[in-house]
Amino acid sequence: KDLDIHFSSLSLILRGKRGIPKSRIAFITRELNLSSAEEMLFIKSHREGFGVKAPLYTQSEKELLDQKKHYRIIADWEYSALLELMDVQSFNWSEDYIAMKLGVEQVRAREVMRDLIDLELVDPKSHIKLAFNFKTTDGVQNEALKESHIQSLYKAKDVILSTDVEDRDFSSLTIALDKKGLEEYKKLIRNFRKQALALSNKQKKNDVYQLNIQFFSMINKD
Repeated sequence: KDLDIHFSSLSLILRGKRGIPKSRIAFITRELNLSSAEEMLFIKSHREGFGVKAPLYTQSEKELLDQKKHYRIIADWEYSALLELMDVQSFNWSEDYIAMKLGVEQVRAREVMRDLIDLELVDPKSHIKLAFNFKTTDGVQNEALKESHIQSLYKAKDVILSTDVEDRDFSSLTIALDKKGLEEYKKLIRNFRKQALALSNKQKKNDVYQLNIQFFSMINKD
């Protein structure tokens, strides 16, 4: 609505089946509050996606583009979900399969697949997972992790409303404690995560689950 594009047209654009009218690009970049560099990348990537001669990115533009991909891979749940889905016995590296399994549009599945290959997390020929070998700044990583946790909470909310109790487990515990011993609780949580991962590595895999753990104070500090 804020972009002043009809929902049917927006749906076609997001699926890569229709381009953005040239007359709307400047307005859209303003509404998205993009920086000058981000605006240039947006315009170039849009042109590239619709058969226009491949854009020539400057080194600074390439660095910004990679930094944004790094951020999104940490922040967006689809990337870690796809990397884990690749361990499932029935996995198939195809847009149809991945879109269906993750419950996303094909254009989004294609984007995630491309980013994982571009950042050398998936081999472009064999489509097997590679080492998690990219680096980013602490500031970018911290902000990305915050967004990742927020996305996990929203995902968990959807699961509560849509998934049978036999296929999920939600529980909580509210306790009074001595804050001086907070590190011991964090250690327990870290050890449990390691145990859960070790158990999964012993099993034949046919599904992908997410384990979320939140531990925070309920007391107003103001």
